[in-house]
Amino acid sequence: MPQSLRIALVEDNPVDVFFFQIALEDAGVPCELVAYDSTAELLAALPCERRFDLIVTEWFLRSSDAPRLFSEIRTLPEHAETPIVIASAFWDAPPEATAAGAFHYLTKAIDPPQIVALLTKLANRRSAHC
Repeated sequence: MPQSLRIALVEDNPVDVFFFQIALEDAGVPCELVAYDSTAELLAALPCERRFDLIVTEWFLRSSDAPRLFSEIRTLPEHAETPIVIASAFWDAPPEATAAGAFHYLTKAIDPPQIVALLTKLANRRSAHC
C-alpha cells in the first residue's frame, strides 16, 4: 500500500464525506483527503492542485454530470491516468460508469475493508505499469 495518498472526493453530502474519512482512518490509510461539493468545484481546482493519486466521485450528484467529469479529467495531462472511482448507495456500478472508465466501484456506506481492497487494487495497477 502506498505510503501516503492524495485523494480527491467529490461528494455533496457532508455526512458521507465524514464517513469516508472515518473509513480511511479505520483502515489505517495515511492520506490527505480533499473534498469537493461538485464536479464543477473539482474541475476548477484541478489545474491549481498538486496531483491526486485517486479521485472518488458519487455518480448521482444532484448538480453534476459524472460522465462529463471523466472526460474532462482525462484532458488534463497530469490526471490523464489518475484512477477515478465511483461511490454510490446503489449495489452495482451503472454501465455508463464502467464505459466511462471507472477504475473501481465502492458501495456506500464505505467500510474499511472496501478501502483496503481499493488501495490494494490501485497498488497492483501501479506495479503492473512500472
